[in-house]
Amino acid sequence: SEGGGFEVRYWSPLNSPVLDGDGEVCWIIHRVEDVTEAMRLKAEGAALDQLTREQQGIIDQLRRANEDLAARIAENARLQDERRRMQESLEVALRAADMGTWDMDFVRLKTRRSLRHDQIFGYGELQTDWDSAAFLRHVLPEDQQAVREADLRAQMSGELSIECRIKRLDGEVRWVMVKGRTSYDK
Repeated sequence: SEGGGFEVRYWSPLNSPVLDGDGEVCWIIHRVEDVTEAMRLKAEGAALDQLTREQQGIIDQLRRANEDLAARIAENARLQDERRRMQESLEVALRAADMGTWDMDFVRLKTRRSLRHDQIFGYGELQTDWDSAAFLRHVLPEDQQAVREADLRAQMSGELSIECRIKRLDGEVRWVMVKGRTSYDK
């Protein structure tokens, strides 16, 4: 329209013969129709169909991913429930055996303990600051060397086994048996 370049157009020819009285072709009427708009709509429709197929593929992928996630969440909930039941069973067994549990982090030299562990030492609640030195403060002086030697053997072998006497917070002396095994994070 401004005098430069080409414009793509589509045309549809229609040829119709005109017959004479003897049935011979005497004329051909040639008619051409501009179908550019129809072709544009057809191309847009094909592009829209392709886009719809691609979107449906994405929707299907998302649906499968959502189903997989839902299955994983359900499995995680099942495992958490099983873990909780096992923890409760362990706690019942530990109470019945009158035992405490502990975990030592050798990097930070701190422990995680059960409440029963700290109760054995005479505390009514978990102590926030407990480490090897806190344990040794409760061990009777005449047993401390044996405890240190057992600790060194445990560092070499990975197995800890100590029997010693402790003095509880209330002054009562008790025999305790400490058993442990070293494991390493991967």
